[in-house]
Amino acid sequence: MLGPASASGAAYALPASPADLDRGLLSYRRCVSGVANRRLRWEEAVYLVSMGRLGWFGRLEEDRALYRRWSATVLREWLSIGDYVLHQKLGVPFELVPVPRDLPLLAVPGAQPEFRKRSLGGETENGGNVRLVLLPNEFPYALEAGVRHEVLWCSSPVSVSLLEEWLQAHIFDREVIFFVNPLPLQSVAAVFHAHVLSRARSSCAAEPRVLDRDSDI
Repeated sequence: MLGPASASGAAYALPASPADLDRGLLSYRRCVSGVANRRLRWEEAVYLVSMGRLGWFGRLEEDRALYRRWSATVLREWLSIGDYVLHQKLGVPFELVPVPRDLPLLAVPGAQPEFRKRSLGGETENGGNVRLVLLPNEFPYALEAGVRHEVLWCSSPVSVSLLEEWLQAHIFDREVIFFVNPLPLQSVAAVFHAHVLSRARSSCAAEPRVLDRDSDI
């Protein structure tokens, strides 16, 4: 399993050489708005995570547009995407509150709602203990067919070692890589979460090359 816990010198298994992967990525582009021009192959995703190039992950234009429309719909009902996630993904209760006057107006047609939902952060349905829930990413990164993109939502921030332990205990039959985006890349910064990418294990996979995280390329 590959994750940020290995960022200080551990070895990563790659199915191709770093030079070959760099050449392949010359055809990949991600613009500032987060739109990617093609889907990443599994080995490219592994390489990007191993090198800490998390800002290279993006969504296809149509998926990005879907996300923007979905966000606008959610924000007619909730004060923030974070409030929605806390309730819908982690079971945190919510209350209906007047919309603060300093909250930006919604960029959607129709009258602005006077009340919206706000999650009561920190009070999860399991008695306040840290809760981890692995769910499909409704708006996944641009990844090749067969690569699953899920999100591990956490009711409170947890260590990388706990994330890895949890994933090892719950995912048995798949190759897995995971990472936590730095704050500038997080679209739901209010809720701690990790991105989990996986694919079915191949019994006839070629012997992988090994890349040391601290080695020069």
